[in-house]
Amino acid sequence: RYRGERMGFVVMGYDYGMLAIDNTPNGLLLSQISCKNANRNSKEVVHASVKLDQPQLYVRVIVEAGAMCRFYFSNDNTHFLPLGEPFKANTGQWIGAKMGFFITRPIVSNDGGWLDVDWFRVE
Repeated sequence: RYRGERMGFVVMGYDYGMLAIDNTPNGLLLSQISCKNANRNSKEVVHASVKLDQPQLYVRVIVEAGAMCRFYFSNDNTHFLPLGEPFKANTGQWIGAKMGFFITRPIVSNDGGWLDVDWFRVE
């Protein structure tokens, strides 16, 4: 892992909301972040953060009426805690909001970062 590396789960369109894990000098930090008008290079807003004590994590987003998304996390896949503020999903350029996992790295390198996702379920 490289310092500054970020991985997470995102719901994205013209706006996006995510749970992101940042590799900081003080350890792994989980944050709920959103960005309105990302297609216009708007700034991200960090709504809440917690320090992680272990690298294994379960994440969940519950989408309610009006496309309101609420992010949750758990260390044991049983007791989920909400993190941050509700996020309203918005459409993208050609299709509706998308969801997925990502990883970014602040340095240029031939080897890519990695994120091990054991399973992914949509209900």
